[in-house]
Amino acid sequence: MSSLVNVNVVCPKCEEQEVHSYVGPELDSVTCSKCSTQFTYLFAKTRAKRSRGNKKENTREFDIRVYLNDGSEQFFQFQKTGWDDIELRSKDLVVFVFLNGDVRVVQNIEIGSYTIISKPSCYIATYLYGPSSSEVLFLRRWRDSKLIPSRIGSCFVQFYYAISPRLIKYFGKFILFNKLVKVAVGICLRVLGYRKI
Repeated sequence: MSSLVNVNVVCPKCEEQEVHSYVGPELDSVTCSKCSTQFTYLFAKTRAKRSRGNKKENTREFDIRVYLNDGSEQFFQFQKTGWDDIELRSKDLVVFVFLNGDVRVVQNIEIGSYTIISKPSCYIATYLYGPSSSEVLFLRRWRDSKLIPSRIGSCFVQFYYAISPRLIKYFGKFILFNKLVKVAVGICLRVLGYRKI
């Protein structure tokens, strides 16, 4: 790979695509001209990709090893919501887009496709409705597009990830807790514009 490459990069929030000049091998920081989201990206060549899907939880785990443009290697490991795989073969050029340090988009430059990486961590909604429910999918999309791109929203999400598993562990067996939480989540869904299909 040459030292200066023009790369079409997908914004992790609005999915706007813009061409950026990448020097590397470090992460390059950019701001989306459409939605003003600040994010980083890394351009590389795929060495190997392995993935494992879990149909029951509707998730897939990825292990991807890449060559950076200085010849060094880097390894990425992450999980996404959904059973579908990322099409990525050895020697394919790839762009990893990061938001708040997490992989949010994986772009295969060779075939012109990209995959949005959504974290499978809506604990309380998953507990109430199941991992593949339309309510959980709606909340994940809202979290990924509205909360995570903002600093305050990202802090809230981190707090939620820390506290919600404990709430379920200690109070999930109580009927009153389940009823109150279901009402609260239902109100949130209506306020956010969720419509049952």
